[in-house]
Amino acid sequence: MTGNEEDSTAENRLLSAFQKIGAALLTSLDLNEVLDILAEEIISAGVFRSLMVALVERSPDEVVVVRSLSRCTGQRKLTDSPSVDKGRLRKRYSRQSSNIVAEIARTGVMEVIDGWDDRFEPDSKHEPFSDRVSYFIPVSNEQGTLAVLATGSTIAQKADTIRRIQTMQPLLDQAAVAIQHAQEYKRLQMEIAEGEASEAKYRALFENMQSGFALHEVIYDESGVPLDYIFLDMNNAFEEIMDLPRTQVIGSRVTELKCPFVEHPEPWIQVFAEVVRTGESMSMEYYSDSMRRHFALNAYRAQPGQIATVVTDISDRIHLDEEMRKSRNLQSLGVLAGGIAHEFNNMLTGVMGGLSLLREGFAEDSSEYEIAMLAENSAKKSRKLTQQLITFAKGGRPIKTPIELTHLIAETVSSAVDNSSVKAIYKFPDMETTAKVDRQQITQVIDNLTQNGIEAMPDGGLLTVELQSKHVSTDDSLPLAPGRYLKLSFTDQGVGIPEETIESIFDPYFSTKPMAQGLGLSIAHSIVQRHDGTILVESRTDQGSTFDVYLPARTD
Repeated sequence: MTGNEEDSTAENRLLSAFQKIGAALLTSLDLNEVLDILAEEIISAGVFRSLMVALVERSPDEVVVVRSLSRCTGQRKLTDSPSVDKGRLRKRYSRQSSNIVAEIARTGVMEVIDGWDDRFEPDSKHEPFSDRVSYFIPVSNEQGTLAVLATGSTIAQKADTIRRIQTMQPLLDQAAVAIQHAQEYKRLQMEIAEGEASEAKYRALFENMQSGFALHEVIYDESGVPLDYIFLDMNNAFEEIMDLPRTQVIGSRVTELKCPFVEHPEPWIQVFAEVVRTGESMSMEYYSDSMRRHFALNAYRAQPGQIATVVTDISDRIHLDEEMRKSRNLQSLGVLAGGIAHEFNNMLTGVMGGLSLLREGFAEDSSEYEIAMLAENSAKKSRKLTQQLITFAKGGRPIKTPIELTHLIAETVSSAVDNSSVKAIYKFPDMETTAKVDRQQITQVIDNLTQNGIEAMPDGGLLTVELQSKHVSTDDSLPLAPGRYLKLSFTDQGVGIPEETIESIFDPYFSTKPMAQGLGLSIAHSIVQRHDGTILVESRTDQGSTFDVYLPARTD
């Protein structure tokens, strides 16, 4: 196995571990259980060899170390279970102090520190720091920093550790949701115990939860068979997920409602009845076909006959996981493809030179001349393929210059649709559409997506090419940094892409078309990512497809 294959395998293991940990985090409202899952599972999965978890408390305004684990090593074999460093537990720092953990809690910004830092614990100064790198990672949401994770590595492991931390960002987002819900639940339990939990306090907590929360009651027939369930209450987030007003939902049976979230209620009735019967909580991930969204659902028995559900939209996490998987697959395959392409290109140079000399030795009206010409043209086509592979390879970094996109798009698309039965329609804005891009590479993206549209309409049709300016913010569900982008869309009238294959269309060598090489979309995806953009697709069978390319607009 090559180094790149090993890296790709390791990345897939990490993503799989993060998904399992994230799903486990959302199964509990007990704060201690959430912290145990977060710390112990990260260590047990081999993500880090040590981990400290500090919770941010608002009253008093402190940061408290609540977990400190390390995974001990022998000569070759890891121990079966993590060891706990109890000496560091329950240490408290004022959030205004100069301690590094307190500073991360204030700023919400990760820090990577080589060697010793004056913000560390004074009593740890005797520890060897010359070959050590420390990482302090915030667990945050829009309300602020909820926790701080800390780990360490040697200098040689620094790049790999930073990559692991970047890969685990979707898990950190889930951890923030789980910690917030558990803290709110704990606060409510304490108020109930102290007799201070008024209806107003309960309602405020209920409505402010980020995840959807609903209370149901299971309905049985005379023989005790579950038939239905009623919605007793729900918060604002659950109302948004249901896409129905709560006045219409509360008091209604699920079988009476027609909503995209609960398309087929029968399985839910059986699952909820089982939770009520056994008292055991249930967690699962659920995909809504009509909403085209992924959800994590957790169900708990609230009291006899009643069940509480917490629903979290995890579509962004699933999408980011998939993007990371594709990116790493493309990166690994790109290195291999680039090496092969360079060698093949060198051989083709000799072949084409030889064919050119051979052709010159024949009369132009001879059959030998025609055969040599056909062979030379085939070699030229092969060279074009090798150039695509080289662009696809890791070394094909873009050389960016300011390019006015409307002219480049119109020129490239018009050339591609000539001699085809497809007609192109252009929708360009009346504004500057300049981006800093590699002209040759973006031309290839435009050509590949145009060819894809032509192949999708073998009997002809309209290909709509639209360019828009779009501002992306942190609220958008896009894997992009905030800022202004140019959005280039290709919409065809083809047969569409089946739902079962749409997740694979950017994979190298995947194609649903006969005789296709399966590289066009992979290369386009790779190029756009190297330009700090993204490419997305929407498609429905027999309704055509739309490919959206986002490229950063020129800001200077």
